[in-house]
Amino acid sequence: MENENQQTDEWFMDKLGRFSASDAKTIATAGVGLKTLAYRKAIEHILCDRKETAKTDAMERGNLLEPEAIAKYEEVYGVTVEKVGFLISEGYPEHAGASPDGLDGEWNLEVKCMEKENHMIAFLYDYVKPEHYAQQMMQMWVDGKRRSRYVIYNPDLPEVLQFKVIEIEYDEDYVKKIINGIEKGIKIKQQGIDMYQNLVGE
Repeated sequence: MENENQQTDEWFMDKLGRFSASDAKTIATAGVGLKTLAYRKAIEHILCDRKETAKTDAMERGNLLEPEAIAKYEEVYGVTVEKVGFLISEGYPEHAGASPDGLDGEWNLEVKCMEKENHMIAFLYDYVKPEHYAQQMMQMWVDGKRRSRYVIYNPDLPEVLQFKVIEIEYDEDYVKKIINGIEKGIKIKQQGIDMYQNLVGE
């Protein structure tokens, strides 16, 4: 299944200036990284443009293999995954959103096609990287789901090890940290926007 709603011009424009789930760990930590992120979001808003991000080998691999992983999920569970683009937060529509890799009924879906070592750690220990955990918490906060399936896939391993689904429950306490971080980030972002508007007379 090709995800036609992500990585499009419309998807990038929807993300412009908004805090997204891919940065959820930085948002929840609410430290120096959040300031830098908020600065960047302010400039995206002002210029209506985004900084080009160089794609790593891991990102390219994920984009290439994600449709295979979703197809495998659909085969295993006998479902058709709903494709979505960038979903806007109801509570903070101008400032936040998320792009889950798909929705399946009550489930939020996040797909990771990691290299062998990280895949095997996740596979054997049901380990979810902290940044992936945070990402799914913010996705669920935005899309309203209360359960997420963390789908891991690596076709370079023996078949029995290629595919696994780890189920994650909504963590209200962690989501509160994300919300607090977003509110802090909004204030920092708005300071930059206000300074710009004062300078140019808007």
